[in-house]
Amino acid sequence: MQRKQENYQSVSSAKEDQRERAHKHRLHRLIPLLIFGTVAVLIAKQEIPAVDSWISRQLNAEAWNAGEACRQAALAQLEQPDFARLLKTGEVKQTSGGYYVGGVLYAVLQSSEEEQHHRYSCNVTSTGEVVTIKEE
Repeated sequence: MQRKQENYQSVSSAKEDQRERAHKHRLHRLIPLLIFGTVAVLIAKQEIPAVDSWISRQLNAEAWNAGEACRQAALAQLEQPDFARLLKTGEVKQTSGGYYVGGVLYAVLQSSEEEQHHRYSCNVTSTGEVVTIKEE
């Protein structure tokens, strides 16, 4: 009786070992895919503005809204907003009264075919209202 129990235990432990090895093998196959995916997302965040915007919005929606409010206010300040292109979205920093958004950079093609750059900074409340905007 004791021998049957020992055989049963050795068979069950062998099956457990086999399951563990199969599980580890699956994890080892996934690691390169996870690394590749992480690198792809980081590159896309740096190179594709829409991806960067989406990730920023997911991480901190309130700060993203403050940056977006500043960008819209800066665009409204330009003489030809229809022909402006956003070069830099700016950096959003939290303050005691809301957010400071600095380094928003727009480029506008002038009639003399010369591109003029406009850099703005804003103070934005936590509700997304632009309090001050300044061209640097």
